[in-house]
Amino acid sequence: MLFLHALRQEIGGPRFDDIMDEFGRTFAGKPVSTKEFLAFVEGRAGKPVAGLAKTWLEGAGLPDDKGGSFSVETFQAELERTLIVFGTGDETAMNREAAERLQKAIVQRHSNFTVPVKADSDVTEDDLKNHHLLLIGRPDCNSVTRRCRDALPVAFGTRSFVVREEAYAHAGSAVAAAAENPLNRRYSVVVIAGLSPGATLRAAPLLPAQRAAEIVVFPDGGGVRSTVKELSWPAK
Repeated sequence: MLFLHALRQEIGGPRFDDIMDEFGRTFAGKPVSTKEFLAFVEGRAGKPVAGLAKTWLEGAGLPDDKGGSFSVETFQAELERTLIVFGTGDETAMNREAAERLQKAIVQRHSNFTVPVKADSDVTEDDLKNHHLLLIGRPDCNSVTRRCRDALPVAFGTRSFVVREEAYAHAGSAVAAAAENPLNRRYSVVVIAGLSPGATLRAAPLLPAQRAAEIVVFPDGGGVRSTVKELSWPAK
């Protein structure tokens, strides 16, 4: 998914979309190798993309020069390497229930695959380093969220959070925000946190249905506001 995003940035959004539409019509119902896909794209785009593909697809982890880029849905491509961690520092019962609701929502969306759930007090360093982490609870509720807060694109205050210089302080508001796992850049971390137990409970099961956004805000009163991180790749 990240490679395709990088490819779209390299080619240009409208041109990439046209190429992908043509690719889908041309190969509908047929198996296609990566080599064939890249050849098709290069032929339509009129520029080489093999170097970009090699950088993203053949190395370990994420390309170092890209600084990493994850969305709130990245984990869905590797559910077997995903862990839900709920906070026990405060609002423990509701955080646990929110984690279980998220777990159930993932099962319903992904053919009965069950992502394990652990309390922040029970996770090991190996757990944290070798998984995409779905963290339930604010930094004052979840010790793992607190460890990751500097990596997040959201600033948490006392019963508030700030997204793109816009502050949210209503108890009914919640946010989901994605970032690199600071313990292992190979994986992502997504924090799902409400400004009240009820807000966290409401937002958590909605996560699997969100599109590829860096931040999703669930404001009080309903609705969803998503923010896609704009990336800029060096010219090839």
